[in-house]
Amino acid sequence: MKKAAFYLILCFLLFSGCGENTEPTSDSTTVKVDETPEVQQYATVSVIPGDGVSGQIKNAYCSLSDDDDWGIFHDAYPVNEPITFQVVPGRHYDFKCLDSGNNRFFKWDVLIEEDGFEWHVQSSDSDNLFRYYSHPSDSHKGVALVHITTAPGCGVLSSIQTIHDDGFGEVCVEHLNGQFLQPNTEFTFRIRTHRSYLFLVENTYGDIFFICDIQIEEGDFHWEISSRNQRGVIWVPQ
Repeated sequence: MKKAAFYLILCFLLFSGCGENTEPTSDSTTVKVDETPEVQQYATVSVIPGDGVSGQIKNAYCSLSDDDDWGIFHDAYPVNEPITFQVVPGRHYDFKCLDSGNNRFFKWDVLIEEDGFEWHVQSSDSDNLFRYYSHPSDSHKGVALVHITTAPGCGVLSSIQTIHDDGFGEVCVEHLNGQFLQPNTEFTFRIRTHRSYLFLVENTYGDIFFICDIQIEEGDFHWEISSRNQRGVIWVPQ
């Protein structure tokens, strides 16, 4: 009798467990896995020959403006086809290209949006400031940022020039190019590094301000123009 009673109880426990709910309870956590990776979107930059280009564009460089070195390099192949770069939009880029006459052209600090950018290379993009005699594939930018501001009382600037000796004679470059710099306003431009410069500025009254023998190395250079930099009459290279 005891064995029979034991088997009856065991059967009752087994069959009562079969109807138990096995669905996840409200405390269960379900993790949803997204198996579709995010696709990186790119913008297209085209380098197209324009006025002032001798022959065709032979090659071009593209890099982030914050980088010291030129990044992506492309040769023009097939011939006479635009050179294109695929870049991540929403960032600033620098561009350099070389034409058939070995003239170098530069485009600095361009914000590239999602719709891309077309650089129609013009003669104004060729800066004799960058007239150097290294191999065209030279990968280092070798440029520094110059920040110029005027102190109160110095007037409105109509000319900002840098003068240096490139080994073949003096090179004088105008940076304002018809613009006017108001007092307490900053003007920024780029120059080649590892050179000594004369900085020469003039206001709308004809007053001249300058500093001499300024060695420009890597990094930024700041000059706040004040009356202590003023001279009445000095020789201005033509």
